[in-house]
Amino acid sequence: LGTIEMLYEKFKEIAEGRGWEDYPSIKTVARYVKHLMDTRGAASARYLAANGSREWKNKMMLKGRRDATSLKVMEYVVGDEHTFDLWVQWTAPNGKIKAVRPKLVAWMDMKSRAIIGDVACVDANSQTLKESLVKMIFTHPGGVPHILHVDNGKDYTAQTMTGQSRKKRNIEFEFDAETVGFYQSIGIEEVGRSLPYQPWDKPIERLFSTVCSKFSKWFESYVGTLTGSKTYAKRQKDVAAMLERGELLTMEEFFELWTKWKNEKYHTRKHGGLKEAGEKWLTPIEMFENGPRYEKAAPPREYAAMLLMKADKARVYNFGIKKFGTTYTDYELAHYIGKTVGIKWDIDDVTKLYVFDEEGRKICEAVSPELLAFGPHCSQAALEKHLRDQKRQEREMREILDSMTRPYELRGEEGGRPSDAVGMIDLTIKAERSAKLISLPLDKEYRAEATSRAKKKAGAGDEFLGKKADDALARLRAINE
Repeated sequence: LGTIEMLYEKFKEIAEGRGWEDYPSIKTVARYVKHLMDTRGAASARYLAANGSREWKNKMMLKGRRDATSLKVMEYVVGDEHTFDLWVQWTAPNGKIKAVRPKLVAWMDMKSRAIIGDVACVDANSQTLKESLVKMIFTHPGGVPHILHVDNGKDYTAQTMTGQSRKKRNIEFEFDAETVGFYQSIGIEEVGRSLPYQPWDKPIERLFSTVCSKFSKWFESYVGTLTGSKTYAKRQKDVAAMLERGELLTMEEFFELWTKWKNEKYHTRKHGGLKEAGEKWLTPIEMFENGPRYEKAAPPREYAAMLLMKADKARVYNFGIKKFGTTYTDYELAHYIGKTVGIKWDIDDVTKLYVFDEEGRKICEAVSPELLAFGPHCSQAALEKHLRDQKRQEREMREILDSMTRPYELRGEEGGRPSDAVGMIDLTIKAERSAKLISLPLDKEYRAEATSRAKKKAGAGDEFLGKKADDALARLRAINE
């Protein structure tokens, strides 16, 4: 961004440093620079040197024009976010009132240039995008798009949206049931992703320029564009004072005015792109409603509502699932203690968790139970229910164990008839001991006393046998005599 004067000053320093006694004047240098800049490609090369590769690609690189005449309505939809150059009043979840720049999350149908699925928020995230897509699909006359072209931002390329890591640029839809993303779940067949820092890849960017010039500048809280190349257009406004005086619109009032402008101004005026392409319908809303349309059935509303839920993984403990500092439980979780399950919940109602197994099958709807208090503070009904669940779990586990250890022959019997099989064996390993066998204490004094008693008992037995033998010999002598 230098001038001829700056260039000539540097030229003189170099000339004097090299000991040149004579060198051209500033007028001669200026004519030579003009001669260089008149050569082919010199202006573009200078722009590249002055502004860098990213800005040169944006302003000077060769672009190609798109032909939308071959498209159908809802065949190719482009999405992006836009931060308005104005301030509105917003009430935070904690009740504090703040001044914020609203953000628009919108989708544009490239056949008709109609704006669909638009929502306003403070900070957009993947959940906001899901809600905007659902609005696009179920708001008449919307539908499921065939191809979706998304921004490169982390909200659009999050794993919950695409089903794969955002580090992988090519979005593929060959996933199994566990890794399917939101785009594929609602029926979109193909998703394209913009290149980083190349906004010309998304035609919706030109719409945002129209929004700035035709809509945003009418607001008192407009403070100028955020773009660095147009800093001269910024306007100084005391936004804090405007908020305190109540001069800022609320987010709801602003979105109502935006919807009115979109429907009454933008959608009903003749679009230059449609006119240049020679289309039959020249306004976005006429083309969107009457043009040839890509048709695909929308998923059930109940399914879409489930997809809008937040999802996560959780470990099942013997008391339930711990989430948001709250315990959620259901009897069916007793079969999954120690395992990791999938959970979903409605962001507007966290009193219930929807629990799914690894295969995606629904297990139960876990709720926050009544906690068991101590001593006399414990509810009798809660305690009785807990005890019933414990007994039920033990009974079912024993039934499952009996079923798993039952021999094949018994499994084939019907009607409870006794099996003809014989010689069945117990496969468990156990010590073979007599039922009367007891374990002696290891105390040395006790073992010594037991040994002494055993010896005395053995001696008493010998004396008895000796006496019996003497009596028998006496009788034999009497007989002989």
